Amino acid sequence: MALPANWQPATTRSVSRALPTLFCALFGATLILLFMLLKFSVLGRPALIFWKSPSPDTKFFLVVSAPYILSMFLLLIPNSYARALASGMACVTAAVFTYWEGLFFALLLIAMVFESSPSMRSTGPPPGPIALVVFFSLLCHLIVFISSLVLCVRGLRGVPVFLLGVILAVAYAHTVYTAQQSSQANYIKAIDDVDKESTGAFNTVESISWCAIEFASLHPAQGYPASLDFITGSPICRRPWSLSAIPHYSVTYTSSSDSSGKFTAFSVKAAAPLLLSFSTRILTTIAIQPKLALCRRSTPCG
Repeated sequence: MALPANWQPATTRSVSRALPTLFCALFGATLILLFMLLKFSVLGRPALIFWKSPSPDTKFFLVVSAPYILSMFLLLIPNSYARALASGMACVTAAVFTYWEGLFFALLLIAMVFESSPSMRSTGPPPGPIALVVFFSLLCHLIVFISSLVLCVRGLRGVPVFLLGVILAVAYAHTVYTAQQSSQANYIKAIDDVDKESTGAFNTVESISWCAIEFASLHPAQGYPASLDFITGSPICRRPWSLSAIPHYSVTYTSSSDSSGKFTAFSVKAAAPLLLSFSTRILTTIAIQPKLALCRRSTPCG
């Protein structure tokens, strides 16, 4: 009995189906991860390795998705060993993603339960849409994991290369996890440094404010100083300050003038750029109106 011209062994057919399935699942999981990081910002700054640099979400995405992206390129190579290596890396990476996103999905489900109570609703994005995206992401990771195992089982010659991919992916995942833990420790230390400098930042704002008032009392026609350059290191400042003593804070001085050019108001702000997302870290803002001209030579300031 003659076989059909397009006949293939069952093993070959299963491999031919698993290969495009694996590629599509890798592509979908990568896009969903990018969407979650950039659209929903599901990770806070402490969890991002590059929290000190601009666009930390994009850089973090490139780091954690590197095994998936490399696996997709390897799958495009018509070589069984290259595809076995890709399967090994994708299998471990999918397992890691499934674990962490599974925990995140469980937390989102708990948040959805508590969201039903108006008193428990948070100001952030609702957990429902995020949970739906994470569900599809988990589905893609599971497909990647199963497809990778199918390719490994159906191509026994590539098992050693598959194991090499597993080892490389485990080593890479451990490196990324270690870097993330170190980044979180550095972030916590930076927060502690900011807290230690908070008193100095408050005193700096007070010193600059009193000095500006003293300057206005000595220069009634000009009013308050137009910028810090007019009073930095000036002998009229009885309470000296040093911006180098509070390196984690950014001190901003702004002034406003009337139609005659006289500066009639000013404000001083000390804020920690590291923690600008927390409004409570903006320590002090002082706006002085003309009626506060009570600080005269007869009544020294500070």
